[in-house]
Amino acid sequence: MFRPSTISSTARISCRPFAMNTAPQVVSPAGMVTEAAVLMALTIAIRRCTNAVKVTHSMMTRGGNSILLLRPVTFRNTHRVASTSALTPLAKELSIFVDESGDRGGKARYYVLTLVFHDQADSIAEAVTGYEAKLARADLPNIPFHSEPLMNGHKDYEFLNIEQRKVMLAYFSSFVRKLPISYITFVYRRSQFADPARLMERMGRDISSAMIEHLGFFQSFDDVKVYYDNGQDIVKQALDRSVGKVLSKGVVRRRKTSMTDYRLEQVADYLCTIELALVKYEAKENGETYNKFFGGIGSFKRNWLKQARSKRI
Repeated sequence: MFRPSTISSTARISCRPFAMNTAPQVVSPAGMVTEAAVLMALTIAIRRCTNAVKVTHSMMTRGGNSILLLRPVTFRNTHRVASTSALTPLAKELSIFVDESGDRGGKARYYVLTLVFHDQADSIAEAVTGYEAKLARADLPNIPFHSEPLMNGHKDYEFLNIEQRKVMLAYFSSFVRKLPISYITFVYRRSQFADPARLMERMGRDISSAMIEHLGFFQSFDDVKVYYDNGQDIVKQALDRSVGKVLSKGVVRRRKTSMTDYRLEQVADYLCTIELALVKYEAKENGETYNKFFGGIGSFKRNWLKQARSKRI
């Protein structure tokens, strides 16, 4: 029959060999407990164990000089296992989402290229859920974000008034601020390049230089996957020549397949717009549309640009 005894407030688990057939005993000098309480404590302790292998020795909990002997048990596998020789670490994967602005048949004054970097181990699901919930509460459509038609009221945005579109832009800006990403943007004046081949060469050099500057970050990943399907050949060539050359590994081009892929491509679109807006504000080419959405140059820099630049690599 179980007799109430005392047990210390601190228990430690030991895997030293002990007599396998000894019946469980509790002997300790601290506070009175019942058999049910002891069993409950043991159950909780075992459930908290995270060993991924079968225990072959008897397990013992000790408190002072007391010993509670348990028979062999197999602990459940849980997500809390930190490391074991039986587990193979997952490969680290970097995704690069690319967007460009100024590809209108070579007629645009500026060409802007943005690369957004995302460690696939960092989930953005919570941020996406929060963003979409904001849209729903404001009775705004959950449609793909595209800055140019949003600001000009075209395509999916043609039935929304300017106040609704301003709210949607602000919500997306808030969404970007919460994401575990970094980015880099390159801006080129088209008049400085005689032909697209020269522009491609310059972009390739600039991307390579940026990656070399942050080489430790990029080399910490096992795989690099580039998401770009807008079809600009000069961009594809620049990416292939720079990323593959610097990282000494093949670059795999992927098409978007998940919610994360689509949202992060939209983030690249947004950041392109912010960086292009800065160029136009400083050149006094901003126009009425920018003023309606961003205000004057001071307001734009304090709010929109500052928030975006906090993500620059």
